[in-house]
Amino acid sequence: MDLTVNIDQSGGFVSQIGKVKQAYNRVDSNGDDSSLVSNSGEWADTFPTGEGQSGSQRFFSGSDDHCFSRALSASGGVLTSIVDGKGCDDD
Repeated sequence: MDLTVNIDQSGGFVSQIGKVKQAYNRVDSNGDDSSLVSNSGEWADTFPTGEGQSGSQRFFSGSDDHCFSRALSASGGVLTSIVDGKGCDDD
């Protein structure tokens, strides 16, 4: 997490910018079979204006016989994109 507080010359509060990154990865193996689960994201916001508000998240789950992938992006409090299947063999 990254937090920046902006103060004007008189010491008054101007804004606060917060950024968060998170990731989780797991690999399981059982003989010849293996699987991967990955979930990661980044989010940002500027208080009190909401300018710079953004976020993205990606989930991936794959093994020898299945694959699921979804990526989400948002900006200004609005979902801006959904991408399915990226990273799967059938792209």
